[in-house]
Amino acid sequence: MRSWNREISRNAGAAGSVASLGVMLLSLAGCVDIPAASEVQPAPPAASPAARMLAGAMLPALYEGILPCADCAGIRYSVDLRADRVYFLRRTYLGKHHGVDESFDGIGVWSASPDAQAIILRGGGEAPLSFSIENPETLRKLDVEGKPIVSALNYEIRRNASYRPLEPRVLMRGMYSYMADSGWFRECITQLKLPVAQAGDNAALESAYGRARKEPNEQLLVNLEGRIALHPRMEGDGVQQTLVVDRFVGVWPGQACESSSSATLENTHWTLVRVLGESVITPADRAEAYVTFDPIGTRVAGFSGCNRFTGGYERDAEHLRFKEVAMTMMACQDKRNPETKFVQVLNDAVHWKVIGNELELFDQAGKSVATFKARIKQ
Repeated sequence: MRSWNREISRNAGAAGSVASLGVMLLSLAGCVDIPAASEVQPAPPAASPAARMLAGAMLPALYEGILPCADCAGIRYSVDLRADRVYFLRRTYLGKHHGVDESFDGIGVWSASPDAQAIILRGGGEAPLSFSIENPETLRKLDVEGKPIVSALNYEIRRNASYRPLEPRVLMRGMYSYMADSGWFRECITQLKLPVAQAGDNAALESAYGRARKEPNEQLLVNLEGRIALHPRMEGDGVQQTLVVDRFVGVWPGQACESSSSATLENTHWTLVRVLGESVITPADRAEAYVTFDPIGTRVAGFSGCNRFTGGYERDAEHLRFKEVAMTMMACQDKRNPETKFVQVLNDAVHWKVIGNELELFDQAGKSVATFKARIKQ
């Protein structure tokens, strides 16, 4: 693996201590020529020696730091920035649950802010994250509006002396195809094209694809949970980014990344399709079990398959908790309704994730307890 360890020149002078991400982005794209150090002007964005390094050999780079947490010892941010505008993100909540750490991964694309003084991380389904560029070694987290956080607490993450890539494990959607005895996956958000390892739940993915495709090598939209890891190349020496499928979710013939929109947790009608490992099949003469989240008053409402329920909820980018849920008391003769398991999910669910038009709820151990599908408005 190519080493990315470099030291910033200590002879660059004071002007070399501040980096401009705008210069980095433009130089990576080949749009401008970066001037020599003697031509640097004080007006931003400054083409300092540090900026030139940030624009070149400094990427990829891994930035890390522990930031404040309202209900845990701190949140360790690990941000893997790459020259192809892709980022990998890991947030680890320290001692979140009875002293045990909880980690959540994300992937997406990054860009420069309009003033070229900050980077913006955009993933799927959640608000962008912004970091100001303090210097080539340091990024500082901004608030949800992209403004500085005024606090005596630490909001900085710093570049590691040595680069080691993150291997994120996330829910993904992308275009899958199978050719020449190997599978390939193009992730929708980042457009990363990854070979698929013959491991994990890959057999289920290949089988579902084989049943759904209409012609050889056809690209089909699939949902899955997987890990992007470095594996030996299929041909030749060295390693390459590879998708390891941990859990196959579904295949969607006739859809594509560009045509499939992503639903939001709130203001969406979520129909229950799987609960505690079992598929939910609703007879034609029965109402479907569902849940909705209303951001006004943070109220939850739904139908469990037998009774209606209402209550409140609390959530952030990863966590979700139902509270003060009340349910009607009708007795139902149909024992096939999913109410008992649905009620257990309302008690057990602590994490959530939306990918495409599916909502997945997880328990404390990270196990999927329920899957919902968005009702698409006609």
